[in-house]
Amino acid sequence: MNEALTELATDEAWLKRLRRAGCYEDIKAHVMKRVPICCSGGITSKILVRRLNILQEQSQEYYFESVSEAFLFPAKEGIDFILFAPQLALDEKRRADILQEYQCASGQIPDDMYSRMDEKEILHYAKSLIGQPMAQGGEGRRPSVL
Repeated sequence: MNEALTELATDEAWLKRLRRAGCYEDIKAHVMKRVPICCSGGITSKILVRRLNILQEQSQEYYFESVSEAFLFPAKEGIDFILFAPQLALDEKRRADILQEYQCASGQIPDDMYSRMDEKEILHYAKSLIGQPMAQGGEGRRPSVL
């Protein structure tokens, strides 16, 4: 089923039909990896998220969303990876609680990269983190890459 959805999600003619029929969001949710970018208030990450989603819109590989730390709980469904903004310096216990709740890996965007708001560089960085091999025997589905 997922292979068929992936094939549909890369066919431009089908994407147009799905958008007109109102099914596009359902297909997108099954194919794309959901990656929230978490910052203290969600304002700067919202700008970055908009730019990241526009940049990689054609590949349909990732769907970035912005979330404030205050709204991380209860856990959202279907999150594949969490990126933390540099200003969100979490202690080890707080990060462990978040990752246990979400059962996914995480990474922190470097300060210099985030301050430049270079969506190409951040997308490349995110892909390198998300694409790392998963270790065996960690908490949840995937251990943190940090």
